[in-house]
Amino acid sequence: MPQSISLMLPAYNEAKSIARTLHEAVSSFESRRYTYEIIVSADGEDGTREIVAEMGRGNLPLRAIGSPARQR
Repeated sequence: MPQSISLMLPAYNEAKSIARTLHEAVSSFESRRYTYEIIVSADGEDGTREIVAEMGRGNLPLRAIGSPARQR
């Protein structure tokens, strides 16, 4: 029976590294044949949420939540 993983990934102004981080996670999960979803909680205004949303449009189980203002 395949494993199912939900990864919640916090991110604040990670536009420069989020794609690499997500590619590594996706590669790891897919190489193990895990069913997965990745939810990125991204605050800030550097485009991190938009990068994740664009990657998710390619049928990857990725989605972004968050707001421009940093939440505490």
